Amino acid sequence: MSALDFCAEVLIEGRIRGAGLGDSMAVWDRCMGYEYTDGLSRGRLRRDYGLVEIIFEQYDTGWHATGIEIQAYRLGRFGVGIVPQVLAPYFGAVESRVNAKELLETVAAKGFGIEAVHEEGARTHAYRVGSSGGVVYVLMAETRSMKVPSVGDVWTVVLELPDEE
Repeated sequence: MSALDFCAEVLIEGRIRGAGLGDSMAVWDRCMGYEYTDGLSRGRLRRDYGLVEIIFEQYDTGWHATGIEIQAYRLGRFGVGIVPQVLAPYFGAVESRVNAKELLETVAAKGFGIEAVHEEGARTHAYRVGSSGGVVYVLMAETRSMKVPSVGDVWTVVLELPDEE
């Protein structure tokens, strides 16, 4: 599976190896393993697996995933070493970038609508993916610190639980 295919699968299914939004920390541990770094800020726990980050919030029933992020820009900086060990067997050669146009076309071909959410002057543009609730952030300005990704590449893919009203 390519990084593009992985991003598309997460956007379409809303899950990684069976774990998804709303699932407990224990479910994520079973699916993703124990090679991660945790950071706690403002009552949220960010579990960093390298290419993938999961955001947890604490509820009465424990910690549950409220966000999934694929940090695609890290592929260009760290290469295959950034892919979590548990996911490595599913990847073939890991490309250093994910082309946003190709990702959005792949997701649209599966019947998901794409809505541009532009922010003037922003370094990235956001594209909301229909009923999945996912957002694809696309780099729109060159970065001085990195050669990859470049303009038109995916910076990150984000899925979040909708706010409860």
